[in-house]
Formats: sequence, structure tokens, C-alpha cells
Amino acid sequence: MNCANKLTIFRIFLIFPFVFFLLTPAIKNNFLFSELIFLLACATDAVDGWIARKYGQVTHFGKVLDPMADKILVICGLICFIKLGMIGAVPTIIVVVRELMVVSVRLLAANQVVIVADIFGKLKTILQMTCIVFMIACKHCEKKRLIFFRAEGLKFVLIVWMVFATVASGINYVWKNRKLLKEL
Repeated sequence: MNCANKLTIFRIFLIFPFVFFLLTPAIKNNFLFSELIFLLACATDAVDGWIARKYGQVTHFGKVLDPMADKILVICGLICFIKLGMIGAVPTIIVVVRELMVVSVRLLAANQVVIVADIFGKLKTILQMTCIVFMIACKHCEKKRLIFFRAEGLKFVLIVWMVFATVASGINYVWKNRKLLKEL
């Protein structure tokens, strides 16, 4: 197994401590720890892709598992946010449905062709991760009383943009792969 794929697997394992700290308010600085773990996971996403391209370590396994790891990380974060009262169910359901649709198509087409993420999918992932980072940071600041205003307006705008980017990239994905979808 190459270095890029090991980083992808490491990102998947980081989901467990990320969720643990996010959902354990009894631990002092739980949101800070969760944030740091999430940022580390996001960094591995950037680094594993860079390593794979730079050193010729692009594999079928990595093309399938890397986007899957991102989706699992984001979905777990959003589901935890519902439990914490940080986001509503509707935006989360929209994101989950889009991600499951894309994963399903990728898995069905896996024996024919590997569908790699395009710029819209990458921007969507960046926006989703940015939204999660911001929301955890706000929660940490609220818990520590480090923030003198509630960032509800900005959170709402980020969630709307995240949902918009998710839907738009989903539509783009279906349109771009319409011939393949007809053959499935």
C-alpha cells in the first residue's frame, strides 16, 4: 500500500476521535480537540492527493476510497451537528442524499470506469469542510465565552452556500455522467 492510500485510511480512522470529542461535552476543550482532529483530516485530504499525483501513486483504490473518506467525514460531522442542535435535519439530508447518490453511481460504474471528482466536486468538499470548521470554532468560542456576538447569520449563510454547492455539484455530476448513467 502506498503512502497516499495510507493517508486516506488514516483520515478514515480520524473520524472516530473527531466524533468522540465533538459529542463529549464533559471533556474540557472538546470542541477544540474535535476541530484540530478535523483540520488534520482535511490536511491529509490535500496531502494524499498531492503525493499521489507528484509521485505517481494514483491507484484505483485511492480514486474510490479518497472521495469516500471525505464523504464519511463530512456526513459524520453534520449528523453530530444535528445532535448538538447546530444544524437542521433538512440541510444534512440534502448533503447525505447527494453524497449517497454519487457514491452509488461510482460503485455501480467501478468495473467500467473510475469517475474522478471534478472542480465542482472539489469546491463543494472545500465549502463543506470550511462550514464544519467554522461551526465547530463558533461552538468552542461560545462554550469558552470567547465570542461577544452570536455568529448565527454567518453560520446560516455558510450552510446555505454549502447546500447550494452540494446540489449544484450533484446536478453537474449527473449531467456530466448522463451517458454512463443511461448504460447502468
